[in-house]
Amino acid sequence: MKKYILAIITIASLMSAKAQTLEEALKAEDFDKYQVIAKEPNKGENYYYLGQIYGSLFKPDSALWAFNTGVKNNPTSPACYAGLGGLLMEENKVADAKVQFDKALSFSKQRNDTYNDVKALVWVAENMIASENKLVADAEALMRNALEVDKSNYDVLVTMGDVFLEINNGGEAANNYERAIDLQKTNPKAYARVANIWVKVRNIEAAQKDLNRALSIDPNYAPALKLQAELYYQQRKFDKAKETYKSYLLNSEASFANRLRFAQILFRAKEYDEALIQIEELQKTDKSNLFLYRMLAYSYFEVGGLKNDTSKCRTGLTALEYFMSKVDEKKILTSDYEYMGKLQSKLKGYDTLAINSFKKVLSLDADKLEMYQELAKVYNKMKRFDEAANNLQIFIASSKKVTVADYFLLAKAYYFGKKFVSADSAFSIVNTKSPNYADAFYYRGMSQASINTDLNDTLGKFCFEKYLSLININDPAVAEKQKNNIIQAYDYLGSYCYKNSAKGEERNCKTYFEKILILEPGNKKAAEFVKTIK
Repeated sequence: MKKYILAIITIASLMSAKAQTLEEALKAEDFDKYQVIAKEPNKGENYYYLGQIYGSLFKPDSALWAFNTGVKNNPTSPACYAGLGGLLMEENKVADAKVQFDKALSFSKQRNDTYNDVKALVWVAENMIASENKLVADAEALMRNALEVDKSNYDVLVTMGDVFLEINNGGEAANNYERAIDLQKTNPKAYARVANIWVKVRNIEAAQKDLNRALSIDPNYAPALKLQAELYYQQRKFDKAKETYKSYLLNSEASFANRLRFAQILFRAKEYDEALIQIEELQKTDKSNLFLYRMLAYSYFEVGGLKNDTSKCRTGLTALEYFMSKVDEKKILTSDYEYMGKLQSKLKGYDTLAINSFKKVLSLDADKLEMYQELAKVYNKMKRFDEAANNLQIFIASSKKVTVADYFLLAKAYYFGKKFVSADSAFSIVNTKSPNYADAFYYRGMSQASINTDLNDTLGKFCFEKYLSLININDPAVAEKQKNNIIQAYDYLGSYCYKNSAKGEERNCKTYFEKILILEPGNKKAAEFVKTIK
C-alpha cells in the first residue's frame, strides 16, 4: 500500500497540486490541471483521477495500473471500472468496455434495471463518449436515468449537455448547460460549454459573451482560455491566439496534444522559429506522430526563407516524403504538394520534380494561382524563360493579388528570353506603377539597347539616366553592388552621346568612359575610347 500512496503523492507533487480535499481535486481536474489528492488513498475515486492524469499524459499503461490499483483497494467503487471501460473504448474493444461499465453500474442497480448512483452514471457516461469510439445512445439513456434520480445535480446537467452535443442537438445541450448555470452561477464550467456550442456554429459574438462570463469568474479557467484561443484562431487573429494559448498552457497540463496545437497556432501566427522549436521537442517525445513530420517540413521551409538559409530544406523534404508515404492518401492536402515543390525548388537537381509538384497542386485546386508564380521561378532558374513568362501571364491575368514585382518578373523573363519588345512593354508598366523602381529603368534601358541598336531614339538614354538618378551612386557600397549595371549604363550613355553629338563635340562623351575606368580600370572598350578621343 505504501508504494501506491507514494505514487499518488509523487504525481501530485509533479503536477504542483494545491488541492487539499477531494472536491478541490475534482475542480482542479476540471481546470485541466489533472491534480489528484493523496489524502484518502483507499478511495477508488482518487485512483480514478490519478488514471485520468496518466491518460492526459498519453500513458495508457500507467492509467491502467492506476485503475487496476483502485479496483484492488476498493473493489466496490464504480469509478475505476468506468476508467477501465474508457481505456478499452480507446482500443475499440467495445464489448469488453461494456463489461467494465456494467460492473461500475452494478453497485447501484435497482430491481427495475435503473441505477441510483449519479456519480457512477456520470463517470460511465463520460467514458462512453470520451474517445473516437462512442456509445452515445447508451450514454444518453444513463444520463436520463441520472436526471430522474437528481435533476438538480450540476455535473449531471453538464454531462447531459455533453451527450446532446454528441448527437448534434445543440439546443438541448444549451438548455442543460443553462440549467446548470442557474444552479451554480459562479462555476465557469457550464459557461465555457455554452460558448463551445456558439464556436461550433461560428456565432463569434455569442461565444465571446459566454467566454467573458467564464473568464470573469476565473481568468485562469483553462477550458475557457483554450476555447478563447480557438475563437481567435477562427477569426485569424493568430497573435492573440498564440498569447491566449500560452496562458492556457500555464493553467493546464502541457500534454502532447496541447503542445501540438500550440505549435500549429505558432505556425499560423508566422512564429516559425518558435513553432520549429516546439515541433522538434515534441518529436523527442513521440516520433510516431505522422503529422509532426508535416509540420516539421513546413517549418523548415519557412524558417529557411526568413534566414535565407536552405541548409535544412533537404531535411524538410525527407520529413515530408516520409509523411506522405505513410499517411492515408485521403489525408494528403494540396499544401503538402505545395511545400513539397517549394522544398524541391531550393535543392540542386530537383527542379523538374518541383515543377511536377506545383502542377499537382493546380490539378487538385485550380484556384491556387500562386503556383503559377512558383512555376515561373523554377523555369527562370532553369533558363526556360518562355515557360516562365507564360506562367506569369496566367497569374497576372487571373489573380486579384498582382503586385509590381510580378510585372517586373514577367518583364525579366521576356528580357532574358530575348523578347525585348515585350520586355519593354512590361517594364513600362512597372515604371508607371512604381516610378522609383530603379532596376526596372535599368532593364528597360537594356531592352531598348537591343531594340534600337542604331542609338537614334532617346528612350534608352532616358531610362539609363533615370536609373542612375535613382541609386545613390556616391555610396561605395551601392557602387560596388551595382557596378556591372552602372558600367552598362555609362557605356550606353557614352556611346549614345558620341553618335548623336555635333561634329567636334564628341569629346563631351569622354566623361562617361572615364567613369567606367574608375569602376573597372581594365575595361578595354572604355580605355580605347578615352585614348581615341582627344
